[in-house]
Amino acid sequence: MSDWNENGVTALNRYFNTYQKTQDSDSAIEKFNEEIVEQMANDGIEIEHSWSHDLSIAQLTDLVRGVASQVIEIKNKDSENKESYDDIFGPLHTEISNALSYAKDEKGDDAYENLYEIIDQLYEN
Repeated sequence: MSDWNENGVTALNRYFNTYQKTQDSDSAIEKFNEEIVEQMANDGIEIEHSWSHDLSIAQLTDLVRGVASQVIEIKNKDSENKESYDDIFGPLHTEISNALSYAKDEKGDDAYENLYEIIDQLYEN
């Protein structure tokens, strides 16, 4: 099994690098999702619904923490322009929030609430 925190970092880096090259958040989100799906396949996790639905709460927590920590690191490296990154990471925040909402609605699990607090760090730092 892979380290889902590290997978979150890797997925975020694919998003950020794609965005930097293309300035297209849709393409960047596609790369982000592709990275997660590839890691699921590497771990033998079959996709039945979506990554947010098919990963365990523990895996999702690690993934989201990895994403948030990498966003914070990127922003801190360029602290003078920290707020300009909201435009870059805003679409990803929306994508992840929507994915978590879908999984929460399908599973009816309140454990997803903690994930929203973690992902909201994309804006708070």
